[in-house]
Amino acid sequence: MKRKIVLVVAIITVLASSLIGVQAAKKVKLNKSKATIKVGQTVSLKVKKTKKKVKWKSSNKNVATVSKKGKVKGKKVGKATIIAKVGKKNLKCKITVICNAVAQPQPQHLPKTQQQPTTRPQETSTEEEVNPADWDYEFLASGTVMITGYKGTKTEVTFPSEIEGQLVTVIKGNLKSDSYGINVTNLSYGSLKKVIIPNSIVDIKEYSFKFCNNLEEIVLSNRIIELPRGIFEKCSELKKVDMPSKLKCIGDYAFEDCSNLINISIPSSVTSIGSSAFSNCKKLTSIKLPSGLKGLWATDFIEMGHGGVYMFSGCENLTSVEIPSGITTIPNNMFEGCKNLSYVSIPDTVTEIGAGAFKDCTSLKTIVIPSSVICIYAQNRDNANPSYYQNAFWSGTLIKGKANSYVQTYANEWGLRFQAIN
Repeated sequence: MKRKIVLVVAIITVLASSLIGVQAAKKVKLNKSKATIKVGQTVSLKVKKTKKKVKWKSSNKNVATVSKKGKVKGKKVGKATIIAKVGKKNLKCKITVICNAVAQPQPQHLPKTQQQPTTRPQETSTEEEVNPADWDYEFLASGTVMITGYKGTKTEVTFPSEIEGQLVTVIKGNLKSDSYGINVTNLSYGSLKKVIIPNSIVDIKEYSFKFCNNLEEIVLSNRIIELPRGIFEKCSELKKVDMPSKLKCIGDYAFEDCSNLINISIPSSVTSIGSSAFSNCKKLTSIKLPSGLKGLWATDFIEMGHGGVYMFSGCENLTSVEIPSGITTIPNNMFEGCKNLSYVSIPDTVTEIGAGAFKDCTSLKTIVIPSSVICIYAQNRDNANPSYYQNAFWSGTLIKGKANSYVQTYANEWGLRFQAIN
């Protein structure tokens, strides 16, 4: 009888030990079952509740690799499964690798200082990179996120490309009206000095950074194709802008009153520049216009705010301008008040010059007008107030052109000096 009791106890002990072992084995798990990282970034995986040796493997090494210590690195956009083998048990973590919006290579034509403006090697994962508490944001119907404001304390900021697992695609324009009905912006970005916009963002709304008087440098998402109305208006300290290589449109007042902007490279892809886009950029010394520029009208009769009128007006330090072949119109007041402008090259594709285009350009001693020009506008000729007088040129400029051309007729009619050239 005693032998039977001992045997039963032994069996129960073995079964209990096996059951405990099974329960313990069930508790072995990974710290993450899924994770989203960017190309070039890493995330660390760990196996909990075991002291056994772990063997790591990736289902797709082209998308994500994993080290012997469980450190996963994103290689290219796609999906992979990381497998941690513990004894006979396989633990899995699904990895999604998305476009690198923080350290994506910039276009080759940019200087080296701009090619990797957003590299931040100390950051290792999305969770470490973004603190949602620093941002105001809204979820859009498309399943993406729109940034509506910044609440953090840093002065150099990379906007997040992802919040709460959702892609950030839009920056909202923070426009409101004051007691006089004048539009002003919510200055949630007012303390920022340097801003990097990741390539996840495809749309920045009107006036987003208006009145950001501390902003000195901005690197824009290379997926932006339009800089909307007033986006950097009155950013008086703005010195450096890294423009998107596929940009098509620069809106009205986009850089108006950016008085410290020294130079800016307008991409060749740009086909439209709006009214007063660069007016009163007083330190701007030179500008190269893209040859594909269209959407410019010589007059502003349609509605003020269209067609490039006053585009560079008040740019006091602008000294030379080469208007590329292909442009047909120099709009109204385009260079008005550029008092140091001394050289202008006008191609024979230009057919119209707007009223006041070179008004008060007192350093422009001579200008050659091609015979392709068949219309030069002037407004308010009979107005009693001479300040409204809108001849296309400063009265002291010598007009050069072909004899017996429209240009000569215009100069004679308006009492301007003219010199015939071959």
